[in-house]
Amino acid sequence: MKNRSKGSLLGALLLAATCGAVSSCNLLVVASGDACETDEDCINLPNTACDTEQGSCVSLDKCQSNSECGGAEICRPFSPRTCVPLFQGNCTSVYPDDNTWKNDNAMLIGITAPLLPGSPDEATGVSIVNGAKLAADQFNNNNGIEGKRPIVLLMCDDQGDRGPAEENGRTLAAIGVQSIIGPAFSGQTIDTADGTPDPETQADRPGTVDNNTLIISTSATSPLVTGINDRNPKCLESCGNDTTCQEKECPGLVWRTSPSDEIQGKALSAYFASMETKIKTRGGVVAPGRPSLKVFVLYKDDPYGDLLSEVIRTTLQFNGQAATLQQNVSFFRQVYKDADPVAEGNQPDPAAIQTALDEKPDAIFLIGTGEVGGILEDIESRWITEGNTEEDRPFYFLADGGLSSQTSMAATGALERVRGTVPGTQSANFNAFIGDYNSTFTSSSSGAGPTVFGAAGAYDAVYLLAYSSVAAQGKPLTAPQLARGFSSLVLGEPVNVGSSGIGAAYSALQQGGTIDFVGASGDLNFALDSGEAPSEIQVWCVSAPTEAGEFSGLYYDGSKIVGTPDPGDVGWSCPF
Repeated sequence: MKNRSKGSLLGALLLAATCGAVSSCNLLVVASGDACETDEDCINLPNTACDTEQGSCVSLDKCQSNSECGGAEICRPFSPRTCVPLFQGNCTSVYPDDNTWKNDNAMLIGITAPLLPGSPDEATGVSIVNGAKLAADQFNNNNGIEGKRPIVLLMCDDQGDRGPAEENGRTLAAIGVQSIIGPAFSGQTIDTADGTPDPETQADRPGTVDNNTLIISTSATSPLVTGINDRNPKCLESCGNDTTCQEKECPGLVWRTSPSDEIQGKALSAYFASMETKIKTRGGVVAPGRPSLKVFVLYKDDPYGDLLSEVIRTTLQFNGQAATLQQNVSFFRQVYKDADPVAEGNQPDPAAIQTALDEKPDAIFLIGTGEVGGILEDIESRWITEGNTEEDRPFYFLADGGLSSQTSMAATGALERVRGTVPGTQSANFNAFIGDYNSTFTSSSSGAGPTVFGAAGAYDAVYLLAYSSVAAQGKPLTAPQLARGFSSLVLGEPVNVGSSGIGAAYSALQQGGTIDFVGASGDLNFALDSGEAPSEIQVWCVSAPTEAGEFSGLYYDGSKIVGTPDPGDVGWSCPF
């Protein structure tokens, strides 16, 4: 490194004066030891590079405040700070839809969800967004977090597909968003976190982990999500072999408010066992009913369908023996793909549906997302023409992906034979969330609602991020800092989600204390090494074609189905 001469110092001062008149000019770092020949000479001056003409290290920042940016732009909150468009790619709307986002203190949270009107998964996306909006309002009605930091949501549509979700993750990271709620589905979450090669060039593309961005999915349930390597590689590299540094400075950046499908798959199998006699005697057949049952698992070709169907295969018992001992005799599995992978939306493979019809099953596990209603409707409409009898129409067992009003409307004639499971709780917090949601948002033709899986989780996710920012006690709200803050939310005095608990949370966290955050989607007792929280699995049924489904009063507690069904609550369609 060369020594600074009087000439270079004079040039530096002249350029600094020029920068004062031109807002877009980089500000020179004028201090002892900032002379340079290459960028490496500036290594001890963070966020600088070498201006070789002047021979001095200069700041890379182009702005310090949103007010310095024009139009719909913000000053990106991390270095190099520069003005970037707020709306990019699929990220086209903001909430609140006023100028709150211009506030330099605003906490900008990204959301990627299926929002395309008329798409199969629209109900999921709208419900997630509404849940997040409800939480944002509860903070913003009191001038934001700690009365000074408003919450702003930047919404991005991913159509329920993996490619757009992954791209939304990169877009939000480039804008400077430190935390993202979503994606909704497991395959999307894996690709968004990891990044996938460019389909044309096969060049590596960074995911949110590489981009040091935190994601919280509210409805991705595949066990594969657990296996994501979610610590930022550059952070790990900077720690070298210091495991203490790695644990403290490089927290996991992928979290979810929903439990693994390993639990839900076991719940489906356990509930099926409790329904076996009813299935055998359906359609007016008297006890003991059919001598044996035939079961078919029709599942979507993605991590969600793959893993959930495998758990069912390995845990299901019927006809007095394990399903694995009855494969291709009384137990069958068939994956379905999009009939046209290039077209928008989901068009399930007709050949797969025909395979299910050909086996004439007594029960069908239908594992998918927004498309399952159409599949169920197709099977029901063709059941008789395929040579089957009315009394032999099958029971259907769905997972959380099938819980929507679209499924209910598609299965109008089969409502009494439709059952499902979904992670969740019937707690006072959940019921309060339902009441607040319904009083805030009008009913939607998309089928969105507070009981749609992911809505309560999104509500909780905003609270988690808000309280983590309080726990930071003034530290920069980077993704790693927010992730570290979650450790302050799992032990301590219980604090319920919602406006009434905000004061107690502030009191503890502002003093460096901890709380036990209890959400609407569950207790959220996170395992800090995996970013996951256990949950009860509720059994749901459908009371009317216009309803997304209702909790039956039964639930899986981790080992068995418990609870008391209340026909008065769940209506005529659940004759337990």
